[in-house]
Amino acid sequence: MLFEDKVKAAYKEAGSILCVGLDPLPEVIPPKYDLKEWARQMVESTYDFALAFKANFSGYIGSGKDLDILKETCKFVKEKGRLFIVDSKANDVGFTAAEYARRYLKEIDADACTVNALPWLNDVIDSFTPYLDEKGIFVLVYTTSPNSEMFWLNARIGNLPMWKYVGLKIANEFSQKLTKQDYSSIGIVAGPRDRELAEEIRSVCDTQIILAPGLGVQGVPVEVLKYLKKEGALFPGIIGNVGRDIAGEWKKYPEEDPFEAVRRKAEEWNKKILKEAVYGGSKV
Repeated sequence: MLFEDKVKAAYKEAGSILCVGLDPLPEVIPPKYDLKEWARQMVESTYDFALAFKANFSGYIGSGKDLDILKETCKFVKEKGRLFIVDSKANDVGFTAAEYARRYLKEIDADACTVNALPWLNDVIDSFTPYLDEKGIFVLVYTTSPNSEMFWLNARIGNLPMWKYVGLKIANEFSQKLTKQDYSSIGIVAGPRDRELAEEIRSVCDTQIILAPGLGVQGVPVEVLKYLKKEGALFPGIIGNVGRDIAGEWKKYPEEDPFEAVRRKAEEWNKKILKEAVYGGSKV
């Protein structure tokens, strides 16, 4: 199945564009839960409201067993009919990038992973391309931490800000042969904070699925999602990621089952995101 079709199938089944972050920070894992059980309970309690799950690779490699946990979590997510994304931000010259591609998309068998294509843009894209009919990648184009925002806006190649240079390369040079229907299997990571930039990103990257980070703790406003959507498409072309704001919700309710609180928060975020990104601010 083409990557685009996998995304659309998960969207149709879940009725959601929420991606739940599985970042195993010590402060979001309840007492008495190990990494494996925490990840499984996160998926079990939230998949009704999510299209995808995104696991931060670095959080799962503290011991030899942790990579097995990542593989098991990936398998469990797929059994639920949802997408599994490895947040790896892979980046290196050709032979190393090819090994990253094999590790994330073949060995772990993720549906997609994030990549940082700078400074080896061509090497990274070329190394992942053999997998990019059934699999996808999300290339960093505009990330949300204050220092990275300054880089994407102020660093320039010629007359173009860095985000636009990378976005145009992806849209015009790399994506053409990988766009089968509405979207390419090369998506982008972009979390702008204002309408003008969001609209410009969507205009430049018209055939890209946009993985939008920074919702919740990092403060990217959910309202900006409606300006990233692809107008006229049955699937709006956005996946909104929320991590710690969902995973850490249990701490507000110490007497409850922690994953009941997590489930409620995922449902709340799903409604917010659908209202803004799919229904354009109207009532869900």
